[in-house]
Amino acid sequence: MRTLVRVVVYVLAFLALPLGVGYFGLRSALATYLAPTPIQPVGRDFPTPPELDPQKPTVAVVLGNGVTEVGDTLAPYVAFKTAGAFNVITVADRKIPVALSGGLDVVPHFTFAELDARLGRDPDLIIIPNIVNVRGNEAVRNWVRGHGAGRSMVMSVCAGAEMFAATGLIDGRRATTHWGDIGRIERSYPRVQWVRGQRYVDDGQFVSTAGILSGIDGSLHMIDRLRGRELALHVARALHYDGARFLDDPTMPQFERDRRDAIVFLNAAYGWDRGALGMALYDGMDDLLLASIYDTYGISFALSSVASRGALITTRHGLHLVARRTSQEWSASGGTLLPDRAEGQRFPFDAALEDVARRQNIPTAEFAAKRLEYRSVPALHGRGWLLVGTLYRPLLLGLVALVVVFVLERVVLRRPRVLPA
Repeated sequence: MRTLVRVVVYVLAFLALPLGVGYFGLRSALATYLAPTPIQPVGRDFPTPPELDPQKPTVAVVLGNGVTEVGDTLAPYVAFKTAGAFNVITVADRKIPVALSGGLDVVPHFTFAELDARLGRDPDLIIIPNIVNVRGNEAVRNWVRGHGAGRSMVMSVCAGAEMFAATGLIDGRRATTHWGDIGRIERSYPRVQWVRGQRYVDDGQFVSTAGILSGIDGSLHMIDRLRGRELALHVARALHYDGARFLDDPTMPQFERDRRDAIVFLNAAYGWDRGALGMALYDGMDDLLLASIYDTYGISFALSSVASRGALITTRHGLHLVARRTSQEWSASGGTLLPDRAEGQRFPFDAALEDVARRQNIPTAEFAAKRLEYRSVPALHGRGWLLVGTLYRPLLLGLVALVVVFVLERVVLRRPRVLPA
């Protein structure tokens, strides 16, 4: 019996320390990636909403309260902006900075009430990115439901399909979503006919796309549908995106979870020494470059946006950004600023994935590409699985726990016993 007790104590110790450290590490990493509140106040009034050309269809990208997925938001926004044939705006419940995943904060162009008053009709197309807190965004759900029940076409991107399903608009219809979320969302919304193995699903008025970068494919499809194939191909070329092949056939092999996906858990739970990277924001910077940085580095590094205090940055395509750190704060922190990788002739996510592989390791970059649903991954160079430090840290923590228990046990056994008088 004594031997059995000792074995149980050693096993529990071996498991408890890695699991405990991993739990707190995971919570810290998620809190950093999904931090909902900008740090810097805005130093001046927000700009007036852009003018809307009555001759162009209006595409409204919805932003939620809390956190909205950065690539789901920026990639379709850039695709429709690049087309030049649409009014493309962001819209939210309130005119305050909205947090995108990874730590980028955007001021919406319009509130729901402002856009409704300005248009006087339904937007032509509403795009729903992944809004992390579906239950906490009733205003989004009601606004989308109201216009989707009218004349608006609606396209969800990635796990934005969960918000789409919550509106009830796609009950009985075909839809798709991110490969990692489709099982969970299917259980919550069984009335929807969930489709696997497609970049996008077109069900007439309502369209949905698979994982993050599939939002570009869905956008190209909608540009093709609304303004013609030639313009859709022009946009794909302008973005240096190898996705035109999905215009005629959106089918693709369905990603599934596998053991290699554990890298994201290992990095989050045991990457206590992960680097702090900053992105200097400036007027005219490329929106898709921002998406590539915040959606690729953000899952394994602590990211911050950096600009002068109170600055309101305007991107190339007219988004308004608020930084979380001042230049002085960032310099004092000792963090590393990412270089401006505006290469011009490449799809920005290629360079981001290559740099993550070099800075961290290949498995992390490969998971990032899989999470992005990116099918044209460039050659990656860096450390492989055998050199991934977070792979060994749970084992080392378990061994430390065993040593501690062993030492304590020796101390207790050597303690002299006091015999009764």
